[in-house]
This record gives sequence, C-alpha cells and structure tokens, in this order.
Amino acid sequence: FTGEPGFNNYDKTMASLGWEYFHDFGGGTTFRQNLRYGETTIDPSTSVGAFGLLADQRTLFRYLWSTQEDEKTFGVDNNLQWRFSTGRAEHTLLTGLDYRRSRYSYDSNFVFAATGLDVFNPVYGTMPDLAPHFDPATTASTRQTQSQLGLYVQDQIKLDRWVFTVGGRQDWVGTDSNGGHQSDDKFSARVGVNYVFDNGLAPYVGWSQSFQATVGTDFFGNAFVPTTGEQIGAGLKYQPASGKVLATLA
Repeated sequence: FTGEPGFNNYDKTMASLGWEYFHDFGGGTTFRQNLRYGETTIDPSTSVGAFGLLADQRTLFRYLWSTQEDEKTFGVDNNLQWRFSTGRAEHTLLTGLDYRRSRYSYDSNFVFAATGLDVFNPVYGTMPDLAPHFDPATTASTRQTQSQLGLYVQDQIKLDRWVFTVGGRQDWVGTDSNGGHQSDDKFSARVGVNYVFDNGLAPYVGWSQSFQATVGTDFFGNAFVPTTGEQIGAGLKYQPASGKVLATLA
C-alpha cells in the first residue's frame, strides 16, 4: 500500500432550495420562473500520492495533497411564451432573461514527506498532517465571484409537416478572481429543421453554438475563459402513435 492509513478522505456536502412558478394568462401566453440557491462544501480532504522511486529502487518518494472548497450559487430564469398563428404557420415564441451568480473559494496545500517509504518493508506514520490546518506559506488559494446575465429568444414554427426552430442568445459574464476582473460576452445561435411523417418518422438537421462560463482559475490565478462550441447534427427520429417508444439515429 503506497498510500497512508487514515488519509485519502473526501467529505462533500450539498444543499439547495428553489421553486418553479408557472402562470397561464390565457390566449396562448404563459410565464415561467425557475429559481435555485445552492451551497457546496468540501471539508479539508487529504490524499497521499507516489512521486517516484529513489535511486535504490526501493524507497518511494511520496507527497501529501490537501484541499478544501466552498461554493455558493444562485440562479433565476424568467421567460414568456406566446402561441399564435400567421396564416398556415403555428408559432411558439419564447423569450427570457436569466441571471446566475456564484462565489467560489479554494485552498490547497502540497508538501513532500520528509521520510521515504520502503516498498519492501513499509513503515507508516511519517507523513505530515495538514488537514484541517493550511500553512499560508505553501497554500494556493482562489477567491472568485462570477455573475452571468443572459437574454434569449426562440421561435418554433410548424408549417404543415415542417418544423423550423430559430433561436439566439446573448450572454454577459463578469468574473472577479483574486483581485482581478475579467469581462466576457458572446452571441450564440441555433437553427433546426425537421419533417414529421404520418408513420412516426421525423428526419432532422440542426446547427447550434454554445457558450458556457467556467468557474475556477489556472495555475497563475487567472480566471478561465468561457467554453464555446459549435455543433452540426442530422438524424432520424421515430415514435409510433402509441408514444411508448422513441428511437433516434443521429
């Protein structure tokens, strides 16, 4: 056993509270609000790792890594939906505004063991005890607050057997990390088309962009840039009239 008895512990606690609100104004107009507040705490946890064998090929050089984390998040999404017709086309128009905020703290400590471990005759009990006491001289710390505001709109248009989906979203993100500030903004879009046959078959094709703010920092304490993506997809869906089966080939 190259670890250390009594170490390699991990204790994570999560709690959240929220609500879902819905109101029907009539005439095809509805309002929804989803809200959630959550907290996540990782108690001081420690793990022992192997850094490598020394020149004698039997003494293992080991290290102790200890971390603790805390995150508080808040998110709320408000949207309005309208159902209406223009000629033969049936529209489901959705527009909304959402807001997210997170506060994140992270501390880690890394030290080497003063005494190596003889892998053929191991004697344990020589590792330093860092948890729950973090040494400021060897601790890496992150303090980060991130806010994200998003405005989006989407229209789903049904015309005979055709279904068209067109949507767009604008995001603004502000991140404060260890005394520095970073601003990011991005517009992302999506377009999709599918055709619905009477027998339950529905071929489709779609293109979409994504934007996701990322919590955390790099090795130098700088905030991560948001993750962006682009996706092109095509496929065939099948669902019989019973609705008990759904198959997708993509």
